[in-house]
Amino acid sequence: MASSPLRNSSTEVSLPNRTMEHQGNDSSVRGHQGELFDPLTYKIMVITFFSVIFAFGFLGNVSVLGTILKLKQLRNPCGFLIGTIALADLGVALIAAPLRIAELYLQGWPFGDALCRLIVPLQDVLVCVSVVTHSTIAWERYRATVTPFKPLLSATKIKFVILGIWVSCYVFSGLPLVIPLKLQHFKGALHCLPAWSDLYRRIYEIYLVLVFIVAQLLIQSYAYVSVIRTLRKKSDILQIAEKDRKISTASGASIPFNSSAPCAAMVARMKRKRKLVKMLLVLVIAFQICHLPRGVTMLYREFADPSLITPTFYYIDLVALALYYLKHVINPLILFSMSGDFRSGIEIILGCCKKRERSESDTESTKLVTRRLEDTPPLERGVNILETTV
Repeated sequence: MASSPLRNSSTEVSLPNRTMEHQGNDSSVRGHQGELFDPLTYKIMVITFFSVIFAFGFLGNVSVLGTILKLKQLRNPCGFLIGTIALADLGVALIAAPLRIAELYLQGWPFGDALCRLIVPLQDVLVCVSVVTHSTIAWERYRATVTPFKPLLSATKIKFVILGIWVSCYVFSGLPLVIPLKLQHFKGALHCLPAWSDLYRRIYEIYLVLVFIVAQLLIQSYAYVSVIRTLRKKSDILQIAEKDRKISTASGASIPFNSSAPCAAMVARMKRKRKLVKMLLVLVIAFQICHLPRGVTMLYREFADPSLITPTFYYIDLVALALYYLKHVINPLILFSMSGDFRSGIEIILGCCKKRERSESDTESTKLVTRRLEDTPPLERGVNILETTV
């Protein structure tokens, strides 16, 4: 059984509760068996956790998407890419989290072979889209900051880039699972699992880690280090220019009217870029903190000597699994806490909802008054009107 760092099946949700169990195709048990938690407690913990992921993942990511659609200033290349991450994270919250609860509660995969081949690869695609889009944002910021004279990505071009991300993620992460996936008996229940050899499984796992974790980390690190260096250089140049201007002013030299305006505009633009890069860096760091441990524990479980798979490891594996899913919830928290545009957007959305509620309430009140007037005889209606106007 493969333990993909991109996806987690019900068997992987339940396995951290076993203390000395090896995840191989033979599902053999190596050493003694024990429980980290009693079954009922563990089931309650898992169901509660994934219910939280579902609720907050839905509310947070829908809010991000609504804000981007509502505010024109966020409908730019970077905003569209952030929206793509929110859409992928929303998919994980709406598909993966309920599936984990259903599989754990029903003790297996209850949805048949066709949905096994459709939904399970889709989960890998959603996570892949989130991973690759983070790197695409880093690349977009690199182009805009380090190579500013290159043509900027237009809204039309970035839509084609996003389409390419979805297609390539299906080809390189989802499609390889479609053929080997099938319903298999595992611990007395049917589960949706890939049927492949140990060698193919190990090659596939190494491929996933190298392409979707290591390579993405290198791309993001290089891009943001270059962006930070460039911003620092530009900041130093602006500081020198500002000092020269102040010295000229102090010496009484004639300075053209509004000569400081371009410099002030550049400083303001630089501050906006810094804030944006700072927010994107926090998103990437949070993403890597949540994503890396899952890949590490997966490889350790696959290649380590069975005698080294101790209860402590399964505690670590459980934490890594929790972090992996929390990643799809924390992005909206970071965006709304660090971006004034996103905060103002959600305030506008909430304000519109309140206005709509008030409007609907006023409409209902008007309809009620009209209905009462229509039901009132003409003479009494005149008295009522006089009474209400006095």
